[in-house]
Amino acid sequence: MMSELRLHAWAALLSAAVLAGCAVTGDDPTRDPPSLTMLEPTLPNVTIYPTRVTVKNARGDVLLDGAPDKDNRLAGNPAPSQFDGTLQITTQYDNGSTKTQTLTHDPARRVGLAWDSASNQYVVRDLEAPRPADRFIGQPGWGLQIFGDYKRTPFGTTTVGSSGSPLTAHPDLSDDMSSLGVGLRRYFTALPNGVQPFAYAAFSEYFNNGASSTDLTYHFGTTPDSGASIKEQRSFLLGGGGQFALNDRLALQLMVGLHATRLQMSVFSDERSGGGPNNIFEAQKWIFGPTFGAGLSFPLLYLSGGSPLIAFLQYQGLFMRNVSVSGSSPFTLNTYSLSADGGLQNKIMFGLETRF
Repeated sequence: MMSELRLHAWAALLSAAVLAGCAVTGDDPTRDPPSLTMLEPTLPNVTIYPTRVTVKNARGDVLLDGAPDKDNRLAGNPAPSQFDGTLQITTQYDNGSTKTQTLTHDPARRVGLAWDSASNQYVVRDLEAPRPADRFIGQPGWGLQIFGDYKRTPFGTTTVGSSGSPLTAHPDLSDDMSSLGVGLRRYFTALPNGVQPFAYAAFSEYFNNGASSTDLTYHFGTTPDSGASIKEQRSFLLGGGGQFALNDRLALQLMVGLHATRLQMSVFSDERSGGGPNNIFEAQKWIFGPTFGAGLSFPLLYLSGGSPLIAFLQYQGLFMRNVSVSGSSPFTLNTYSLSADGGLQNKIMFGLETRF
């Protein structure tokens, strides 16, 4: 009996303890649930790297196409030093994405491509300020020239004769002369191979411009009384050519074209020893022919506004055709004549040019 009473007592005590625990730990609808914090997983920092860079100009010519090294540097940083003012830079990244940016820039400045870690792309940066060489070749525009020149005017076989005499003479009517002139040039956009085409026009006015010779005695006396002269008065040059840089300070120019040269020719015979007149027969003619030339140019200094003052030295070869003049004396009815074979004339030009 005592055993049963103890068993019932222990069962009652256990039930009371369970009920008391439930009363303490059970849900209370009047209390807030305990707070719960969820930590979202963060992505690790991912850096993408450029794997290829392509640079084109406005015409679509590829100026650079290469892979950067581990420091994002391009081999030798070979961005074009001169371009037409617009660059299209396409960067490929190692995650497969591509970014293309179009930049404009002063074409007179030397530039380089540099990696900008803030924007994760390549940017154009100046390497140095403009120099005369940067504008003196490659940029389209106009050029105004002022020059002097030295010209040698040889003629081949020169013959002076009279219908009234078997005597003829072959005087040397070649001469050296100087001139002052002006020129105008139009420079066009440089070609992909670096050659810059241009068109040119020039005018020269000659001084000390001819030779005269009295070599024949057709009449009474011992003094030569007959001869001829050729004088060049002015010339025009018109044509085109191309220039390319030999280095940063020197450019070579080659050109072809046409020239128009104004000549004054005369043949004369003094018949006053026999009672006649002093005959002078003159003719003025424009002589046209092909021309070619070559020259060197280099910048002297840099003017305000970005225009260089350029010095140049140029050779010009002018082909002349044959010329002639004749006339008949009203006193003796003799016909006096001059004929001269054309040839190559050589001109050296030196002067200054400004670009605008």
